[in-house]
Amino acid sequence: MTLKDLAPTFLEAAGVKPPSTMDGRSLMPQLLSEKSGLIDPSREAVIFGREGDLSYLSHAIRTGDFLFIRNFKPDRFSLRDPCARLRTVPLE
Repeated sequence: MTLKDLAPTFLEAAGVKPPSTMDGRSLMPQLLSEKSGLIDPSREAVIFGREGDLSYLSHAIRTGDFLFIRNFKPDRFSLRDPCARLRTVPLE
């Protein structure tokens, strides 16, 4: 699954046939299936990419057995506050 699969999924959910020019494939068969696990053997990985000025610049690929993440800016913190878990909230 990649982000390009979302547009055909939304179109199919709305009852509109996705145009043939779209590269993505609808996820509706997986969403409507009563099966669990690997439903479509041709979808064997999830590809992820995050880019922007204020966050990690990273790409990842997730398969059933492996997760690989490449962080291109390891000196940057994520959008979450890195110290948030260290803070305590005073009890009232």
